[in-house]
Amino acid sequence: MTIKNKNSKFKILFSLFIGFIVSFSIFYFILYSQYEINSISDVEENFYSQSFDSNERKVFILGSSEILSINSTYINEIVSKSYPKIETYNLAIGSDFPKNRIYSMDLITSTKPELVIYGIGFRDFEKITPGGSAATMLLKTATPEPSLIIPSKIIEEDFLSLVGFYNIDFDFLINPKIQTLKMLRSTSSNLSSDELNNQNDTRGFISNLPLWDFKLIDFDILPWDVTPKNQIAKTVSSDGKFIQIESPYKDRNVVSLKLIIEQLQKNGIDVIIFSTPHHESVIDSLDPDDLKLFESILEDVSNDYNIPVYFLHNKYGNLNAWFDSTHIAINSKYFHYSEDIAGMIINHVDQ
Repeated sequence: MTIKNKNSKFKILFSLFIGFIVSFSIFYFILYSQYEINSISDVEENFYSQSFDSNERKVFILGSSEILSINSTYINEIVSKSYPKIETYNLAIGSDFPKNRIYSMDLITSTKPELVIYGIGFRDFEKITPGGSAATMLLKTATPEPSLIIPSKIIEEDFLSLVGFYNIDFDFLINPKIQTLKMLRSTSSNLSSDELNNQNDTRGFISNLPLWDFKLIDFDILPWDVTPKNQIAKTVSSDGKFIQIESPYKDRNVVSLKLIIEQLQKNGIDVIIFSTPHHESVIDSLDPDDLKLFESILEDVSNDYNIPVYFLHNKYGNLNAWFDSTHIAINSKYFHYSEDIAGMIINHVDQ
């Protein structure tokens, strides 16, 4: 093969490589922009755009379904005895993560709440394994921590983390087909504001959970009833599974939580974080090192941003008040969870 032929092949390969990079970049930015838009639901748009009472001192509670049983109506009854102008809203969204909620920050700050309380669970910092997701429970293994320095760890901590690789959001690439369909649907259906409002009126919202859409969810899967303690423990035990906590320097949810706090503080909004409750069988199944890592992440966030942190993950574990291992039942007679949140609000305002 002549040098001329070699150079020709090299140029072709190089051109193909450049073409791929350009095409992928265009594809990435198009899908990313649509992903960000579609991460905010019509429900949120309507809630945050409503006309709030100008004298109202708003408190927003953010988190996943693990905060679903926090009764903001009951909290308002408690808090109003000392501070009648404070109004608390439970803004729970099913399967929510900080990396999703961050897209709502502009809407949240525009309503100017006085305080945002964020509930963080083990699932929010869960390690993602190949072929798994952040909600996947992992089989527990007794693999010892290697004593030697692993090259991949050096690359991750000393290079990828420093250049901000873990700050890049690749979630929408998990299923680009869905994101593409969303994009096409959004561009092909231009509903008027009246039509959009009529659609939203058909959804079943209650004042206690304004962002939770009951019409779109099977009532049977919501944590309404108390499940016997031994049944929950038996389920967790039989699974033989536990949650592993991701290293904070490369966990997008940790990064997103910090960015959320920064944006809230930049807009003069106070922040409190707390760990969401878990059944005692979940706490028992966790590796002590993972539990310690989870707590240390929240403590570091608390120290870095000078905000209070409350640890509730093991506070109600032995109560007979659980629907499953991570959800306190809504119709439980125990209101400790809501009372503790009310206490956080009162303590904050008292200061």
